Amino acid sequence: MVSGHRISTFRPPISFIALVASGVLLAVVPLPLAVLGVAGLALLLAVLMRPEIGLWLLPFSVPFGSVRELGLAGLRVSATEVLIAVTLSAWLARGVARRRLQIDIPPLFIPLVLLLGTMLLSATGMYAVASTAKELVKWVEILVVYGLAYNLIQGRKEGMVLVAALLLAGSLSALYGVAGSLLRIGPPQFAILGGRLYRAFGTFGQPNPFGGYMNHSLPIAVSLLIAQITAVEPDTGRFSFARLPSTIALLGIAGVLVLGLGLSWSRGAWLGAAAGLTAVAVAWPMAILADEAVDSAARTLRRRVVGLTWLGVAVIVLAVLLGGLNVVPAPIARRIDSAVATFTTLDARGANITDANFATLERVAHWQAAWEMWRDHFWTGVGIGNYEAAYPQYRLPKWPYALGHAHNIYFNMAAETGFLGLMAYLAFVFAALWHCWCIARGSSAPAIRGLAIGVLGVLVALGVHNLFDNMYVHAMGVQLALALGVVSAAGQPGRG
Repeated sequence: MVSGHRISTFRPPISFIALVASGVLLAVVPLPLAVLGVAGLALLLAVLMRPEIGLWLLPFSVPFGSVRELGLAGLRVSATEVLIAVTLSAWLARGVARRRLQIDIPPLFIPLVLLLGTMLLSATGMYAVASTAKELVKWVEILVVYGLAYNLIQGRKEGMVLVAALLLAGSLSALYGVAGSLLRIGPPQFAILGGRLYRAFGTFGQPNPFGGYMNHSLPIAVSLLIAQITAVEPDTGRFSFARLPSTIALLGIAGVLVLGLGLSWSRGAWLGAAAGLTAVAVAWPMAILADEAVDSAARTLRRRVVGLTWLGVAVIVLAVLLGGLNVVPAPIARRIDSAVATFTTLDARGANITDANFATLERVAHWQAAWEMWRDHFWTGVGIGNYEAAYPQYRLPKWPYALGHAHNIYFNMAAETGFLGLMAYLAFVFAALWHCWCIARGSSAPAIRGLAIGVLGVLVALGVHNLFDNMYVHAMGVQLALALGVVSAAGQPGRG
């Protein structure tokens, strides 16, 4: 039992130091910088007092934290890394001060640790120490953030605030990207639709990761929207209009995310979104019809929604199948066709390079280089994060420049971490999918079910997009860790 006096002795020194630092800033630093510094100190103090605040701020650091980065020992440090370190330190310090530091092991801890183990094993054959260290730090951050989310979310309030932060950060990033598209900000090669618009890229520098980031939030927003619509009052079996404001908000967020996704003009992100939303549409009926805890009126309403959902899926599938008949707008159909063409191009060595096929051949050339790396280093790969360093040794004759990664996470994992790493990564992904599905099927709370199915949709969307790219960039792994953490916490009895 910790007395109130013991906790109070932990706080005043921090407040006093922050107050003195604020005074110094205001005295010696120009006013605009001083104001920013004081605001930063206030946030730091808030996180130290209550680590959950750091968790809620992390979603905003993913799209906006890299606007200003610092150099540290040859590595770039963004607000995301700083916030993770401060939040972790604050949580540990609070536990020590209260003499009650309890660390709960989250459900996906073992798959993540096994994956990290194979990455460490691959480092025995590394080409570049700095690249290996950078990639290892990234995956350690994912593990730490997942554990923090699981341990800090102790009730429905903390979980819902984090979900709201995830969706709000995604929608703000989407609006920023859409504004840039409308204002035609970017290089000339980003022009689309005859130059009337530019591809949206937000703060990500490139449209493809921006589109991938939209898919971190869109399936969650859509799934929670379905949860709002299917949830009925126990007495009447009808929709509760008390949920109307949140339903409208989710509809608006989903709309903004779809707009940002569309203007990214990213083929991989589009296909990922289609797969993720299809997974949401399929998982919801399966979870609803398996729920024995609803009465007949609620089941009738839910079956109607299920029917409408399946109808929507059928319309989408039909539209895609009829793309060759010009039912889908021609520019979009061409983008989808070019993405599919990547998998029909088996060899970039002897192909004739044109402006039309350059992007496809470049991607296939990097896949082939990754394949050769894997063939020479079958079990442990060339070293985590070392694709670019090893590329000159394995490049195709017409493709001298490395793109940083293989533009396919599965080829990339195989090349860098070998068979063991690829299997560990797939085990982690399938464990996460199964974990989300078990929570969705086992929970009778619409919000928790909606969240679990939404994150399942995110995993599917990323799995498909990762066939064309690497979505563990720009701190998006932290975003995924937060989503998995809140689902794992919500799935524990007494927390949701």
